[in-house]
Amino acid sequence: MKICTLYNPKGGVAKTTTIFNLGYALAEKGKRVLFVDADPQCNLTELFLHSQTVESVYKSGQLPGTSVWEALAPRINAKRTNIDVDSIELINSPHSDDIFLFKGDVNLYSAEGELLQAFTQSFINNIHYKLTYVSFYDMLKRLGTRMNADYILIDLSPSAGALTRTSFLASDCFFIPIKPDIFSLQTLKVLASIFDGWILDHRKFYNDFYSLGLPIADGRPFFLGTIVQTFDNKERRNSQYINLSNEIIDNLKTNLVPVLEKYSTNERDLLAVCKKYGNYAAAYIPDFGSLRSVMLEKSKPIFNITQPDTEILLDDGVGFRGIVWENTKSIISSTKGIFYDLAERLMSMEEMLGEEK
Repeated sequence: MKICTLYNPKGGVAKTTTIFNLGYALAEKGKRVLFVDADPQCNLTELFLHSQTVESVYKSGQLPGTSVWEALAPRINAKRTNIDVDSIELINSPHSDDIFLFKGDVNLYSAEGELLQAFTQSFINNIHYKLTYVSFYDMLKRLGTRMNADYILIDLSPSAGALTRTSFLASDCFFIPIKPDIFSLQTLKVLASIFDGWILDHRKFYNDFYSLGLPIADGRPFFLGTIVQTFDNKERRNSQYINLSNEIIDNLKTNLVPVLEKYSTNERDLLAVCKKYGNYAAAYIPDFGSLRSVMLEKSKPIFNITQPDTEILLDDGVGFRGIVWENTKSIISSTKGIFYDLAERLMSMEEMLGEEK
């Protein structure tokens, strides 16, 4: 079982829709997937449940399933030494028997203070804070084992807060979703500094926690590459777009790669997957256009949208037809190939590293 996340402190990079489509691609390749919505904004939960949400909320007054906050709260409030994963109720996808959601909760904002304090107090001999610090990772590992998950995909907020740090350090690997603009280039420099600080601090007390038998994550996730968003093939002719795309890679090599090399060893090369593929750009995701609305309405991955699904886009209630549908099918097919390739890239990490931690 591997834990993977997508992270970028800059918002608006299609992080949630990418992780959603990646999860379905993994499931179609025979993998069992657990989505974890660790973003208090709950965008992944809304996307996953949208086709069911309105009716469910208005009838029962609440969403089904256990939220991440509801599971964490007893440990954070010192009512339990660990989290009762057997009581966690997951939500099964309406489209796949192999996809589940551990839903988000706006109350996750309440976890920020406790997780921050758990981090700052982890250097002293206070077992409550030590148990809180490892609780999220321990919960995911035991929950994933319970449901026999192959992959756990965590959706993070674009913040650099304690909850995001905890989720990132609990991960085995990560992608960086990004758009080719000048602000993203600036963000990459910040990102390298953020990762350096998080990993360095975690390593300072890793051995102490490990010696105490506490379930602490390694805290050095493997980098799987960038995912460039809203890529338009027509823009290949746009020199500014091409230049920015190239600068992203140059920026990675200058800022992020040295940080990951610093924490790599012969046994754990954090750039191993990128080296295997010979690049740092894992994928170029096209602009979904009007299909994005269908995905949100039907809670389906882009590559599983059917002709009847497009009826919501037209007043005639029939949907795309003729050449419009033929062109749309071409977009759907190419998008499927992109996400299948992303899934293979993630799966290659497991083939290369097995169950190494």
